[in-house]
Amino acid sequence: METQVPADGGGVPAPMPTALAPQDVEARLAAVEHRLDALEGSIREAVTQELQAAGEEMRRAVSELGRLLLRDLDRLTKVLAEHRDAIVERVTAALEPAAPGRSAEEPGGAGAEDATEAAPAALTGEQGRWRVLPRRRRRA
Repeated sequence: METQVPADGGGVPAPMPTALAPQDVEARLAAVEHRLDALEGSIREAVTQELQAAGEEMRRAVSELGRLLLRDLDRLTKVLAEHRDAIVERVTAALEPAAPGRSAEEPGGAGAEDATEAAPAALTGEQGRWRVLPRRRRRA
């Protein structure tokens, strides 16, 4: 099947003779080139518009995410502080000396209590620059 490009007038040209004059071929090539240029221009314009629309949509989405993060920043800070405090409480509870009544030989017994009473309490949080574990003590 032979496909033909319609002429600029919109009609289908008459069947071409087997031997075309060079001017006819050049005229047809010029018409095809003109149509290809017009098609390329319209494609570029459509792609440019689509890319601009996608870019604007991305900007809006990023702006919306930024607003959501700023709105939730206070809540997030509070939740993180609560988790940090809970962790500090658990770690310090695990490191506290045992209840009185244990012998001095047991770990955490009376001997350990005397050592902890002599040393000042370790600072935690902002005062202690977020140290959770107490510093190691040198053995005497």
